[in-house]
Amino acid sequence: MLFRAISIILFCNAIILTSPYIALCSKSPNILILVSDDQSWMHAGANGDSAVKTPAFDSIAAEGTRFTHPYTACPSCAPSRAAILTSQPIWKLGYGGVLFGALPAEKPTYAGLLANNGYELGHVGKVWGPGSLYAGGYSKHPHGKAFRETTPPHTPGISNVDYAASFSKFLEQRDVNKPFCFYIAAFEPHRRFSYGAGVKAGKSLPDARLPQSLPDHEVTRNDILDYYIEIEHFDHHVATAIELLKTKNLYQNTLVIVTSDHGMAFPRAKANLYDIGTRVPLAIKPPNQGANNVCDVFVSLMDLAPTILDYANIAVPRAMSGTSLRPFLSGTDSPHDRRSRDAVYTGFERHTWCREGGTSYPMRSIHTKKYQLIWNLEPSRWPMGAPTFDSPHQGVFGDIDNGASKTFLLENQSDSAIRPYFNLAMGKRTEYELYDSLNDPHQLKNLAYSSDYQQELRQLQRRLRKHLQQTNDPRLAGSNEWDTYPYYFGDWWKKTPGAPAPSPNAN
Repeated sequence: MLFRAISIILFCNAIILTSPYIALCSKSPNILILVSDDQSWMHAGANGDSAVKTPAFDSIAAEGTRFTHPYTACPSCAPSRAAILTSQPIWKLGYGGVLFGALPAEKPTYAGLLANNGYELGHVGKVWGPGSLYAGGYSKHPHGKAFRETTPPHTPGISNVDYAASFSKFLEQRDVNKPFCFYIAAFEPHRRFSYGAGVKAGKSLPDARLPQSLPDHEVTRNDILDYYIEIEHFDHHVATAIELLKTKNLYQNTLVIVTSDHGMAFPRAKANLYDIGTRVPLAIKPPNQGANNVCDVFVSLMDLAPTILDYANIAVPRAMSGTSLRPFLSGTDSPHDRRSRDAVYTGFERHTWCREGGTSYPMRSIHTKKYQLIWNLEPSRWPMGAPTFDSPHQGVFGDIDNGASKTFLLENQSDSAIRPYFNLAMGKRTEYELYDSLNDPHQLKNLAYSSDYQQELRQLQRRLRKHLQQTNDPRLAGSNEWDTYPYYFGDWWKKTPGAPAPSPNAN
């Protein structure tokens, strides 16, 4: 009998150790990911902006780690979100590296790996897109069941989606015996702002924190305050979601990540590789641990997938380019860990269809503490879209979202005081741009063609090219494949011969 009992125990242990659901038996943490849409790093309370109220983000930063140099992989919605899911740079994602493209199903995602290891997945909002999941090979959403509770918006332009209520619905329906990963992907502060909403809410024009790439004017200050209203809307839902976790006694054992997909939807920000377009807020609260750390190493949102998998005790696929942030969250980082993060790389190809034939505007960049180098691979093209080409949903200069600041620049471009800002946002650019980020943090003065900075230029050029070679960027071989990808917006996908039609239910 004793021998039989021991055999049964050993057999059961073998089943447990080889089961794909081992995560269920190991107290795996829950995961809550909260991502705003188009928010720059500088516009959060914990990051120094006292006029925008982000108490929820600030509390996660205080209870975990706040990063001072986090960057998106690409300042465009679909490719940045694809890079978060797959931990791969846009030049390794094919048509996943452009807006209104397709997410390639053959690329491993942290979501798929979590699901294969016993996690229950759910989401609300724009986890990936816009584009076609179907054309990329997906038959269902990669982040599990979609939830969409609604409530009347308090301000015109704000979505009626109730993100926190959607999360509550998920918590009610989930299998309590499984760890979960839920993704709140807000639509705010993506434009359509309600002009004057910030002032109506009691905000003051002098308090607007303007990037130096915008003219200081009543219109631009109003535009910033209206943007603040939408950041605060997102932060309210972050706070409510956190309170739900605490009420259900789930908060301690949950990895909480709060960030944004890329920078603000203003001229010279979104769809640009300058810091105002690529540097984003990021605060992470690890499970079962307090910190109140501030971490100044360079990190990429591509590091989120390996971090999630690390905490879930799941091996990170070699195809993923990012590395886990766990050492910086736990305070166990080494000098080597810090030295290996002295720079970050970003890229850009095609945002809207804003040039004849749908051609892209390829850019690659290296950001270091002292300098930023941007390589514009097709400087003869208009970076924000041609001034005479009417894009399908943004008009002229279609890579700049329509709004008060864009309209102000267009209408006042002949004014000598405004013209320099118009040129910064919409004019053509040189092949290389080099900026002293310490003394010129808004990257306004290009030093690439100054004789005093040629050594720095060459060093960064070599370093950028080496990285692109190591990560197999097709641009180095002269490929222009991004110019041929279909554009899954209305019937515009038909402009690419042979493009598969998108499923109306897969976006």
